[in-house]
Amino acid sequence: MQSEILLIGKEQVCSLRDRLHYPDKLSSCIEEVRRMVEIKSVLSWRADERSGCCAPGLPMYLYGEVQTLEMILIKLESGNIDEAISLLKDYEVTLIDTQ
Repeated sequence: MQSEILLIGKEQVCSLRDRLHYPDKLSSCIEEVRRMVEIKSVLSWRADERSGCCAPGLPMYLYGEVQTLEMILIKLESGNIDEAISLLKDYEVTLIDTQ
């Protein structure tokens, strides 16, 4: 079984936006956004568990990311690709470079 690492950074989000212009890539893009939601949800949950001792604002920041990604997923699943791309552009601005 091959394992893939999903880095959620500006480069990855930009690549995702670019692939959304190709209808045959839509299902893999939706799956990628689902994975992003899952990852950020777990990070948010873990940060919330530790918020008493480190970075109390972090859980809220991550929760905001989860909400944005969920909205992107809703737009993709309902066929509103342009709106999803716009939300991805906004989301990309909030991320740090992963290089």
